[in-house]
Amino acid sequence: LVWDQASSAMARGEIQLYQRDGLSLPEGVAIDRHGNPTTSPEEALEGGAQLPFGDHKGSMIAMMVELLAAGLTGSQFSFEAADNIDEKYDEYNPNGPTNHGEVILLIDPGNNNNYLTRCEMLFERILEEEGTRLPSSRRYANRLKTPS
Repeated sequence: LVWDQASSAMARGEIQLYQRDGLSLPEGVAIDRHGNPTTSPEEALEGGAQLPFGDHKGSMIAMMVELLAAGLTGSQFSFEAADNIDEKYDEYNPNGPTNHGEVILLIDPGNNNNYLTRCEMLFERILEEEGTRLPSSRRYANRLKTPS
């Protein structure tokens, strides 16, 4: 199982797709540089911020992820990324590369031979419900459709 998820209501890359396609963001996704709610991808990306999923509980998960992905790795915290200045052009560059860290957590179940069987049982039960899918299943299905 691969779990790759943004701790925000909408990932930055998705906001960039909305910007590219000239679409407004759903409400509750972002704020502008002054802290006001916005549906403008430009305002969200240019000094604004993405909002966490799950209100205050989502904020705590986002902080935990940020402490691991930025604090532990020494890369930029989200508030520092908002100050990304493209030194080459001496201007704010929201589309420039980010200095972000990543934490990959691997768990070795050791000699627990029942672990994989129990995981598969959970996955099967989830997939019995109409409209459900497992994390990354859409990505893997799309890779099969993509010509190599």
